[in-house]
Amino acid sequence: MLGYQSPSVRLFANRFEPVDNAFIFRANRRSHGIRVSIAERDRLVAEFARRSRIATWLTTLALILLLAERTFPSAVTILALSDLWTVSMAGIFCVAFFAVLVRLWNAPSRALWARADASDRG
Repeated sequence: MLGYQSPSVRLFANRFEPVDNAFIFRANRRSHGIRVSIAERDRLVAEFARRSRIATWLTTLALILLLAERTFPSAVTILALSDLWTVSMAGIFCVAFFAVLVRLWNAPSRALWARADASDRG
């Protein structure tokens, strides 16, 4: 992959170990390896990068809107939101963001679960 990669994308890409003309995917350090092609690896990394970027921007936008509502309540909304509601929504946005990231991080495991171990291929 060319261009800038965020640290999370680099960490995600490092889960694929190069071997011959393919990669071995490991969900974690102790898990078995699953052989994937170069194209599959590139697709999975690009998908993670794109979806994590979308999740980051949506969460950032939501938190900026909450901050703007607290800073300029009459300019942003008709209803002034309570402090408890604002803090609760900020917490919900952050928890949802991390839940999405965990789901994205585990996407290759879900996509490749039916494949045999790389060690089974001899």
